[in-house]
Amino acid sequence: MISSLCLRRHFFRLTLLTPCYQNLQESLWIARLSTFAETQMMCLFHERKLGVPEKILFLKYEEMKNAPVKHVKQLAEFLGKPFSPEEEKEGVVQEIVKLCSFEKLTCLEVNKTGKLAFVPELIIGNDNLFRKGQVRDSKNHLTSEMIKRLDKITEEKFKGTGFTFGKSKRH
Repeated sequence: MISSLCLRRHFFRLTLLTPCYQNLQESLWIARLSTFAETQMMCLFHERKLGVPEKILFLKYEEMKNAPVKHVKQLAEFLGKPFSPEEEKEGVVQEIVKLCSFEKLTCLEVNKTGKLAFVPELIIGNDNLFRKGQVRDSKNHLTSEMIKRLDKITEEKFKGTGFTFGKSKRH
C-alpha cells in the first residue's frame, strides 16, 4: 500500500510538477515522510468506524480489483441504495463495473485530451491521472529491498490499528 502511494506521488511529481526529485529512491523517502499525516488520518477514520460502522466504509484497491461486483454491491448498500433483485438479474451491477473499469475510463476522449486545473498555474492533462491500474505494479519500479523497507514502514505505522495489508510480492 505505501509502495503504491509512494509510486503515485513519484509519478505525479515527475509528470505534473517540476521534477524536483531526481530519482525514485529520493522521492520515495520524501514521500515516506509525507505519508505520516495520511496514516494518522486513516487510523483516526478506522477508530471512528469501530464506533459507527454504518458511517465509514473502507475499500482496498486490491480487493476491489479481485471482486469488483461484490464491492460495487457493498458500496451501493453502504450508500443506502442497494440493487434490487431485478437489477442484479438484468446485469446492472456488471454494467456499472464495466462502465467504471480502468480500461473504459482510460479510453474516454475526455481522459485522453481533457485538462484539469488544480489552480490556474497548474493545468494538467487528464491522461496524467492514469497509470496502469494494476495491483502490485511497484515490483516493476522498485527493488526488492525498497519494497521490503516500505512494507516494514507500513507494518510499523499501522501496528495495533486493526488494518491489514497484503505483503508486496515480487514475481
